[in-house]
Amino acid sequence: MTFLFAALFLSLLHFIASLSAIAQRRMALALVNNAIAVAGGIAAVTGLTDLPAGPQQSGGPNHSIEYLLFFGGSALLVAGTGLVSMWRAGGDRSKLAWRSGLRVWALLASVYLCASVADHIRFVRGGNLVIADAQALRAVDVACQGLLIATLRDGAPSPYRCAHGPVWGVISGAPFLPWPSYSSGESAQLRAKIDEVSRRACARAPQPGCARANSPAG
Repeated sequence: MTFLFAALFLSLLHFIASLSAIAQRRMALALVNNAIAVAGGIAAVTGLTDLPAGPQQSGGPNHSIEYLLFFGGSALLVAGTGLVSMWRAGGDRSKLAWRSGLRVWALLASVYLCASVADHIRFVRGGNLVIADAQALRAVDVACQGLLIATLRDGAPSPYRCAHGPVWGVISGAPFLPWPSYSSGESAQLRAKIDEVSRRACARAPQPGCARANSPAG
């Protein structure tokens, strides 16, 4: 839930900032803040619901990652430049320094969003990403139940992550589990168990990828 709260905080903050900029007739700033708020909203809709944006389909790419990258990166840039501009102008003159406080929180939330997305991209690189039900696999060295994502590797234990919170892009072929809403580990049995489940599924209902699933692992 931490990731969701951070995303909602940034979206609301930039939406309010866009309204404030419109009132001050600073239209360029209003457009920037509005674009960031909209990107956050689209990321939430595409990531947390069954409503795909663009070409996303069940089992397809997770487009919420693209929106989250734009959302977090843009918010980080705006928060950073805002703090630098305020410092150069002589500091925060608002009561209780609430302006600088909001910018610091926005900066921290943006860094957290970007770091979580970067951590996910690092995790899914270098292996074959799969989604499975940990309880159904019955791998004794997987210490969790429910949905998990794993990157299968040949000749090495497969790293996995088990969901303990909202899953972004749950209908896609590449769900995103933001830190800290997952537990992680490595399993030597995971690849064999998933290959076994795939072979059973192919025996019941052959699919285009079944020839590869029925071939020996490695």
